[in-house]
Amino acid sequence: MNEQVANRRPGIALRAMLTWVFLLAALTVGGALWLNVEGGSHRDLSPAVLVIAYAPTIAALVAVSFVRGGVRALLARLLHWKAGARWYAIALLGPLLLVLAATALFVALGRTAPTNWLVLPSLAMVPTLLGPVIAGCLGEELGWRGFAQPQLQRRFAALVAAIVIGVIWSLWHLWPILTPVGFAELSMADIVQTFVRLVSTAVIYAWLYNGTGGALPVVLVAHAAHNVAINLMPTQVIGTDTVAWAVAFLYAAAAAAVVLLTSSRTLTRQAPIDDPVRPGRSESTLGAGL
Repeated sequence: MNEQVANRRPGIALRAMLTWVFLLAALTVGGALWLNVEGGSHRDLSPAVLVIAYAPTIAALVAVSFVRGGVRALLARLLHWKAGARWYAIALLGPLLLVLAATALFVALGRTAPTNWLVLPSLAMVPTLLGPVIAGCLGEELGWRGFAQPQLQRRFAALVAAIVIGVIWSLWHLWPILTPVGFAELSMADIVQTFVRLVSTAVIYAWLYNGTGGALPVVLVAHAAHNVAINLMPTQVIGTDTVAWAVAFLYAAAAAAVVLLTSSRTLTRQAPIDDPVRPGRSESTLGAGL
C-alpha cells in the first residue's frame, strides 16, 4: 500500500462511519413515519418495519459502496467463520443459560414459579422465530459488528467502541417511541433497561468478535440464540418488568466479567486492536477497503 492511500484511510473510514450513522437514522425515522402514515403497529410484519429491521445492514452496505471493493470486503466477513468450538458453544448456550438464570431470579423474588422453565419450540413457533432470528443476524450484525465495530476500533479502544455502538444500538432499538402506540407503551424504566442491556450486550459481542479474530458468524449465532432463548421463556415470565431487568442485569454482569478478565483495549488478548481480522485472511481484502 502506498503512503498516499495509507494517509487517506482514516478520512475514508470517518466518512464511511458518518454516512452509516446518517443512513441508519434516515432509514429508521423514515420507516417509523411510513408506519405512522399506514396506521400500522410496530409489532406488524410490514414493509416499513422491515426497512427499520434491516437498516443497520442496508446503511453499512451503502456506506462502503463508495469505496472500491467495499461491499465485497464487508460481505466477506460473513464467511470468516473459523473459530474454536468453545466460542460457538458460548454464543449458542450462553443466552439459554442467561434466560434460565433470569427465570430463577424471577422466582427468587417471590413470583410464582412457572410449570415449565422453557417452552419447547413447535412447528407453529417456527414462523414467529424466523423473523427475529434472520433480522437480528443479517439485518443488524453486518452493520453493528461487521462494519461499525472495526471502523471505530481504528480510532478507539475496543471497549470504547463497543460502548458507543451500544448507545447507538439502544437508541435505534427504541424506534417504536416514534409511533403513537410505542410512545404510549414505553416507560422511562423501559428506556433505561434497554440501554443497560444493549450496551452490555455490545461489550460481550465485541469480545466475541475480537476474541475470534473477527469471526462475525460467532456473533450471528449469539444474536440468534438470544432471540430464540427469549421466545422460549414461559408466557407468565416473558414480558414482565422483573425478567426484563433480570436479563439486563445478567448481561451487565457478564459484560463486567469480560472487561475484568480481558484487555479493555482489545477485549481479548488474542488479536490487536487495529487488526480484528486474523493475519492470513488477506487484511487488504477484509480491512483495507472498509
